[in-house]
Amino acid sequence: MKLVPPAPAANDAYKTKERKDICMRLAKLCKRQGDFKLGGKLYTLANEKLKGMKCLLKSGDVKAVIGYA
Repeated sequence: MKLVPPAPAANDAYKTKERKDICMRLAKLCKRQGDFKLGGKLYTLANEKLKGMKCLLKSGDVKAVIGYA
């Protein structure tokens, strides 16, 4: 079972927003629980690049931060 639904078609705005909302909620939950790498990945899926970078910085993984940049 996957946490995030698959990417919808380009012309389906409702499903795109719904997917982004799900990603954001999961990312916030992961961040709150201390799983910063997964939180960063989910923020990136939700198209929130800055929040994703902040999560990776909190994780302390230098290689992941360099790879993301």
